[in-house]
Amino acid sequence: IEQPDENLLFEKKVKVSTETIGEYSDIVTRKHVCNDIYEGMEMISRVYGFSGFEPNTVLMGWAKNTKNPEKFQELLINLNKLDYNLTFLKYNKEKGFGKYKSIDFWWSGKGRNLALALHLIRFITVTPEWRNAQIRILSINPNNKNTERFYAIIEQILDNYRIRANVKIIQNPENIKTKDIIRSESLDTDLIITEFPEFDKNCISEVIDSVNGALENINTCMLLHASSEFE
Repeated sequence: IEQPDENLLFEKKVKVSTETIGEYSDIVTRKHVCNDIYEGMEMISRVYGFSGFEPNTVLMGWAKNTKNPEKFQELLINLNKLDYNLTFLKYNKEKGFGKYKSIDFWWSGKGRNLALALHLIRFITVTPEWRNAQIRILSINPNNKNTERFYAIIEQILDNYRIRANVKIIQNPENIKTKDIIRSESLDTDLIITEFPEFDKNCISEVIDSVNGALENINTCMLLHASSEFE
């Protein structure tokens, strides 16, 4: 909670409490008061944890309309340096999570993000609301020769995780923009999961602009970026 007149970054002792957030009850929370929201989030990510338990994932809302874009950029860069799994939720206030009936993950075909996405999907689908959701793994194939390889890799990984999902490989000979393909294919999907692009301090501004453009006119979407150590 940001309070500019707060003298400390956050209080030394903060009680853990439970509260109701929207339709969900008994949510365990610990609210910290800080004088700068971005510095507070970075500090918590550096020091937060419990004895014998080391967090490895940051989940936060996507700050599209932040009043301080430079601070937001700096936060992303520092979180990336800490090498956490990063997950950002762009929540569609009008549609929410729809009917909780479908989840799409869009995979580039490389990297650790598929493993992270499947871990998250497994957690999501144990909840009563999402238990019967239809899951799809989608990938845009720039090279028609690799189609069978894409199917084989994804199906093997799904088998390893014991997750039932439909796999769809999309050919793109016309070089249609990725964001337009996602918008079309996932038009009615309740939760879209996509990869957050690789970035560093030299390109973070352009990456954020690209992500904001991709998030226009789509349903609730989670962006993720796996740690280099995630398996």
